[in-house]
Amino acid sequence: MKLKQKKTMKNENAITLIALVVTIVVLLILAGVSISMLTGENGVIIQAQRAKIETEISEIEEQANIIYADLTVGKNTGTIEDITMSDIASQLRKKGYRIEQATKTGNEITGISIDPTTTSIAIGGTKQITVNYEGNANENEYYAIINGKYYKMLFTNNSVKLERTPSEIQNSSSIEGLIATSLDTNYVTVESIDGNVITLKGGDSVGTTTVTVKYGDFEKECTVSVIVKPTEDSIANETVGFSTKYGRIDVIWLSGTSNEVVKRPNSPILTANNESMIPVKWNSSNQIVETTEDDTEWYNYTAGTGTDDNTTSKWANAKTANGSYFVWIPRYAYRITYYSSQTSIEPTGYYDGYGMWKAQDGKVKYKLESEIETVEYQGDKYIVHPAFRDNLEYGGWANKLSGFWVAKFEMSGTGNSLKSTYGVASKSYQTVGTQYKSARQATYGYTGLVDEDGNISYMYSHMMKNSEWGAVAYLTHSSYGRNGNEITQNTSYYTGGISGDTGYITNVAQSTTGNAYGIYDMSGGKFERTAGFNSRDTQNYFSSKDWTNVTGLTVDSNSTKYATKYNNNTGSTFGTATYTVGKIGDALKEVYSSGSSAWFDDLPNLIYSTVPFTARGGDKYTSSTRTGIFASVNTDGAEVDNYSFRTVLCP
Repeated sequence: MKLKQKKTMKNENAITLIALVVTIVVLLILAGVSISMLTGENGVIIQAQRAKIETEISEIEEQANIIYADLTVGKNTGTIEDITMSDIASQLRKKGYRIEQATKTGNEITGISIDPTTTSIAIGGTKQITVNYEGNANENEYYAIINGKYYKMLFTNNSVKLERTPSEIQNSSSIEGLIATSLDTNYVTVESIDGNVITLKGGDSVGTTTVTVKYGDFEKECTVSVIVKPTEDSIANETVGFSTKYGRIDVIWLSGTSNEVVKRPNSPILTANNESMIPVKWNSSNQIVETTEDDTEWYNYTAGTGTDDNTTSKWANAKTANGSYFVWIPRYAYRITYYSSQTSIEPTGYYDGYGMWKAQDGKVKYKLESEIETVEYQGDKYIVHPAFRDNLEYGGWANKLSGFWVAKFEMSGTGNSLKSTYGVASKSYQTVGTQYKSARQATYGYTGLVDEDGNISYMYSHMMKNSEWGAVAYLTHSSYGRNGNEITQNTSYYTGGISGDTGYITNVAQSTTGNAYGIYDMSGGKFERTAGFNSRDTQNYFSSKDWTNVTGLTVDSNSTKYATKYNNNTGSTFGTATYTVGKIGDALKEVYSSGSSAWFDDLPNLIYSTVPFTARGGDKYTSSTRTGIFASVNTDGAEVDNYSFRTVLCP
């Protein structure tokens, strides 16, 4: 009996062992299947990784096509050839995506450029500069880097697509041999070179040095300053002192009527009330020729480099039905860097989205007004120029603008016959009220439209305001204009500097672009009255100079889209009043130097109760050191010879 029981137990143990082995085998099989399902070629993990990559690819494609659409709107033509992959890649990098440029053989590069060429870094902070390769665009290729792999970017059916299969290219093949070195590593060090993006790091002390970028035989320099930045909580103190003797203005373009930064300016608006201006350009013989808006040579807002005078930028010009010439000023934001002189490379301070502040310690002299819009770009805060906004108290319009047209020359004629053309005597011997009325009634040869005041006008013609003058002045002083260099004074009372049909061509140094495409008569010529009025009029000039009768504006009125009110009841026209009473963007308070001087020693008078109207630009009889694009005087609005005006169109 015992023997049989043992045998039975032995059999049961054998069955249990076999079951265990079978179970283990089954588990191993299941584990293998599970691992395969997780890690195999079609496993869950791999599928998840692919889905993540596909999501990132789709996201980059979406952003690239949004950028492409914005660039198309910002150009005078929407063809693929007019917008390069380089433009799109540049914008993608600014949005934080890793995009690298490569060449097919590496031998087609004919030069390099860097953006920016002047920059600042907070102590211990970082800033990036981008290297762009010049040459045959067809030989350049662009790759989005995702998960360490390179996905080629292509134009397909007027849209940007990424190849779904990563490319096997040498890491950073286009920038093999790219070198960046800092002249003084105590101030700035080169932290990394990632593709064509160079990351710089600020040192522990304030100072300025140069970073040299080399690729083969090509070399460019970037001036980098280490500064102390203010914070949003910084308290303003008027006793903060630093030199504002000279400044440089950085401009960034804004898309449409928004504050999105784009590479190219908004395209000109030619049509209003079913009537259009005609685009014009200059041929090789310096003759004006009519063209079309899809002509890629019509305009090109070209940035200068270094500190040399820029005479290559071609602002968009157009002609009205009666032969008046106007120039397009696109929507932009700006930032001012102060220096002690025009030749200095060491910044003393800034005027930007924080207000006016000192570079050495970040202390704020004046806070930026809360009503002013700002936009952040590459770590800095830029001021959206008020002339393009809808804030009337700061010289804005009834709605946001993508740009506006400025008369190319001082005005001639009057009323319906008002004209902006070259080689004729500027209109004068009119009161400020008469000039304001003429500007509002101008039709430039069109049927025109009736505005809310009952005036017949084309594109809402009006006397130029201080804000609009400032927008032109700042664009002129930027790299897209004369690149920080002074324009030459018009020493005559003729538009374009001389009497005659083509005389203005000999006076291109008087233009805001240093060539025929700019705006003339903004330095010298006749003083130009602008549509600004003071809140007090102790001499009763509002009535005697037809101002109230024509405009309906009194000392109790608010600013309108056609005229800006100032509140200078201090009795002072210089000093602290410039900052506390002047308005942002007017090319007065931000360019004020000291005493009775602005940049280039121009005269920056503010209006006040005794002389309640403004005039800009200076007069041919004024000393050349006291007149210029940053000059301003106060006037009683009388009917005299040396006061003309200029008109602006806001489509």
